[in-house]
Amino acid sequence: MTEVLNLKKYEWLSLAVIALLLAVAIYALQVFTQKSLLIGGEPHFEAVIGKSELKYPMDVAVYKDKIAVTSSAGGNIKLYKTNQQLYKTIELEKGAYPASLAFNKNGILYIGDIEHKVLYKSSALIGSSKAQKLKLKKAVKPLALAAINTRLVIFDGDSQKIKIMDSDLSVSDFSQDKDVKLNYSNGIANDGDYVYVSDSNGRSVLRFDQKGNFTGDRLTNFSLPRGIAVDKIGRLHVVDTFAHTIKVFNKEGSFLFNYGSEGSTSSKLYLPNSIAIDSSKGKIYIADKGNNRVKVWSW
Repeated sequence: MTEVLNLKKYEWLSLAVIALLLAVAIYALQVFTQKSLLIGGEPHFEAVIGKSELKYPMDVAVYKDKIAVTSSAGGNIKLYKTNQQLYKTIELEKGAYPASLAFNKNGILYIGDIEHKVLYKSSALIGSSKAQKLKLKKAVKPLALAAINTRLVIFDGDSQKIKIMDSDLSVSDFSQDKDVKLNYSNGIANDGDYVYVSDSNGRSVLRFDQKGNFTGDRLTNFSLPRGIAVDKIGRLHVVDTFAHTIKVFNKEGSFLFNYGSEGSTSSKLYLPNSIAIDSSKGKIYIADKGNNRVKVWSW
């Protein structure tokens, strides 16, 4: 004991460094384990958003602590905080029918209006309730949107093609593959490696690389696939609208499980249309169009 108490100064310092490294390693292991468990397994129903504010919500998107939802029949966008409280309403021009949303990496929210065939943008980080209409160099009917950094992937309902909008607002074809035929795609998701597109009327989900090349991978056996989202461990969540459920697949395309079932009570879905996932908080947001609400699932 005497020898331990009489350790030299540099020996005490070495012990302190070792103790600190052990503490950091234990904390890192706890964080890793917590995050792994956070999005593991099947999610469970948690809450309802927009019980009285939403009218026919077709799309939902999430950025940090903000949840954007199209109140499509109301012609505006509702922004909620993650505590389910209404934050603000983004107004669009009269007669607008917003059907698609996408946040880019900087928190800019893009809004697709299929009635006027225009795009708007707004920021979730400022208090303005007005959206700016973009003057695109080529008009599109934006049925679905997804961001790739500062670029925007758009499914154009008029041409039935995937388009890409650059920062200068120029619009061009995303995929040059003439053998790929799409029919009313209502969902696009980008996970950083691939872009997934729901070929809704074709009842399948297709995978493209970031340059628009079709990989040949296709998921089938849907009643009507619409919204798509990818969680942090690479699982693909696909809204199957007429089945009133969400189907989940692994990276290889194998079916894992589904969640949600038909009904009008708080935990049920009726004609869901879109999905957004915040893996950092373990939350899933589903635009439950038929019930005029957003449903929250969590891990």
